[in-house]
Amino acid sequence: MNVRRNRSTVLWCGVALFLCGGTAFMIALTHFRLAHLLCRMWATFGVMVIGVCLCMAIVLKRDYLSSTHAVLMSFFCVGILEMVCALLQLVSLFPIINPYYHFTGSFDNPAVFAMFMSFCLPIGMYFTARSTAISRLVWGVSTFCIGSFLILSASRTGILAGMCSAFIMWMPKFGVIKDYWFNRKRIVLLWVALALLIGVLYFCKQDSADGRLLAWRVSANMIADRPFLGWGNNGFDAFYMPYQADYFMRNPESSFLLLADNLSHPFNEFLWFAVQYGIAGLILLLLMLGWILKNVFKSCDKRKKLWISLYSVLVVWGMFSYPFHIPFVWLVIAYLLSVSLFPVFLRLHFVKQLMFCALFMAFLWLVPIFISYKNEMDWVKVQEKALAGETLDMLPRYAELYEELKDNGAFLYNYGAELHFVGHYDEALKILQECVCKYSDYNVQMLMASCYQHLGQPQMAIEKYRYANRMVPNRFLPLYHEMQIYRENGDSVNACEVARTIINKPVKIKKSAAVKRIIQEANECLNHYTE
Repeated sequence: MNVRRNRSTVLWCGVALFLCGGTAFMIALTHFRLAHLLCRMWATFGVMVIGVCLCMAIVLKRDYLSSTHAVLMSFFCVGILEMVCALLQLVSLFPIINPYYHFTGSFDNPAVFAMFMSFCLPIGMYFTARSTAISRLVWGVSTFCIGSFLILSASRTGILAGMCSAFIMWMPKFGVIKDYWFNRKRIVLLWVALALLIGVLYFCKQDSADGRLLAWRVSANMIADRPFLGWGNNGFDAFYMPYQADYFMRNPESSFLLLADNLSHPFNEFLWFAVQYGIAGLILLLLMLGWILKNVFKSCDKRKKLWISLYSVLVVWGMFSYPFHIPFVWLVIAYLLSVSLFPVFLRLHFVKQLMFCALFMAFLWLVPIFISYKNEMDWVKVQEKALAGETLDMLPRYAELYEELKDNGAFLYNYGAELHFVGHYDEALKILQECVCKYSDYNVQMLMASCYQHLGQPQMAIEKYRYANRMVPNRFLPLYHEMQIYRENGDSVNACEVARTIINKPVKIKKSAAVKRIIQEANECLNHYTE
């Protein structure tokens, strides 16, 4: 019996390390888009494996939760590897994917590294509390190191998530939590501590926090216009930046002018969900989350506090970032749901038939997903060759892929950019006009403006440059191109007016060489026409 249990533990450890480690370290590949695609594919495969294991355990009435320790240990081991990777990056012994940061682990952003660490922290605390002697020392030191790197990442959301999960892990048993909750002194102390923590985290990076406030305000405007059903699957990508442009057109003196950026997410998963699927979709999501947490609270699982702690990490990140879009988080969510709902499924009638139907529907759902991944893989290969200088040769392949990926806004933008690069401006405009229905941002508007400029339609080009400038008002490039169009057409009055706007414009990044060059040319333009 012990041999069988040991084999099962080793098997689960191996599977968890294979899936989680692959998802985490796949992103370290040199080709950025290929790495992200492979990471998503790997995570999708991992979610499928978790689902199949859950269904088999329910059908065969096996103890699915017996593997929990092995899975959690494997996840924590991947966290240790990430920490070692970050340590080697700090001493310049391991390459950093994003050179703008001191360390990122195997990820391209320290925030994602912090996200991984914040999930590892409560796991480490759980095993520290349940180990003895030397094992407790090892777990304790490892957990302390995880917490230290979480703080060093300077991720405010990561620190907040870590503190919330630690607070839950240090709580007394949930059976006596009501005594704590209804104690006035503790309630006041808790809220004061939370307010102070949020204040400190806000003022640490106030500009970044204010940038999120802008994204939330604009997203709220989108929800207000389509409150019930939302804007659909591509709603945020297609309409957020136009809404941001409209916001700055109505608020030209806004304090957010220097903080605006080209966004593809509002840094709040619940807001993003409401934009996409409306208040009805958000309520459904919150009800589902509440039902899951209710079942976790009611369960007799000894790991109840750990599950609540991990859910709290997920919720905190969901309020201030984009965890649902990070592949390794898909595995975390899938596993959390499986261990939370396993006892619930066991109590259902006709559970075997239900599981077989679920597996059948899942496989049907996976077919189009993997076809989509195959098409994206072909696109990555074509894009790589185009970047290597074979754009003309790749245009027929782009035309073939268009039939399969015409609903993918990022593909349409890339296709339009390649057509623009080889001078096929009419075709590029046609593709980009399709693109704005699914993916409309600053870069798309700039590319369309350039097409109009090359086609000898200066007025249309100016309109697009101005629209791009309203989307992200702190950018100098749209004004620069507008000034150049006026100069080429001999319009000295408008050229000087735009030049003055450039010279008087507040600079977001003081050390930017490109901005300095644009301001210098604006001065030269002004001097030329005023002498």
